[in-house]
Amino acid sequence: DEILAKIDAAAALQPAFRNLHSELSDARKLSESDAELLKDLDEEMRLAARLQRDFLPRRLPEVGPVRFGVLYRPLGWVSGDIYDVVRLDETHVGFYVADAVGHGMPAALLTMFIKRALQTKRIVGNTYEILPPHVSLHQLNAAICEQNLSSCQFCTACYCVLDTATLRMTYCRAGHPEAILIRRDGSIATLSGPGSLLGVFPEEQYSGSSMSLAAGDRLVLFSDGLEDALTDQTGQGESLACQLASLQGMGRDEMLLQLTAWIDARSGTGRASDDVTVVVMDVGGS
Repeated sequence: DEILAKIDAAAALQPAFRNLHSELSDARKLSESDAELLKDLDEEMRLAARLQRDFLPRRLPEVGPVRFGVLYRPLGWVSGDIYDVVRLDETHVGFYVADAVGHGMPAALLTMFIKRALQTKRIVGNTYEILPPHVSLHQLNAAICEQNLSSCQFCTACYCVLDTATLRMTYCRAGHPEAILIRRDGSIATLSGPGSLLGVFPEEQYSGSSMSLAAGDRLVLFSDGLEDALTDQTGQGESLACQLASLQGMGRDEMLLQLTAWIDARSGTGRASDDVTVVVMDVGGS
């Protein structure tokens, strides 16, 4: 009787066993499908990251006494930041950092549009004209607005043009963090000036400013990810400008390595909470 009762109980459970077996089989199939999907997505993101990096300069130009260094750290596979350093002619060099609002693929696609749409020179007959930064950003703003993008339609930028013969620099900001100039004597200045986000109002006007540099000066352009990574959340720590000034005695590469170490140490996970881009320009000579 006891054995028969166990057999009856087992028989009664057979439908539940079959349902469980079917659910497990479906789950295995779903997991395999998800794994394949994730694999494909991962490969696509790798290709997107490679494509985005192809839009970055392979080699930073050396123009007159001026030398550049870069720290570029996407939050994920792709970045919402982009930078460029371009030799415009024998004595002029143009450079910028731009930051698309948001993260991921939409922001990365906008950065590639920025790279192609930002005009640095205008051909006039058999010669050319180097566009002032405020004109370049005005045209870029109009180009972004014209696209009427449904997502990630805004960005910030700081664009500079330096005459390496005279060390006179013109620049323009568009909603971007103020670049920091560290003079040879350790004093600090910022590239201030008005300028709203790009991609908001098609007819927005941007104002250019200018300043003179000198041998031994260091200019640091950066995206707001650097501020987020290095700013003390309590508000009690040193300002970003003071932190950068404390590294003035280091070479460019050493400085960028130190910034990387600080970012890793303060993030706690080895990753910052935002894309980080830093462009450092040193003015050599005596």
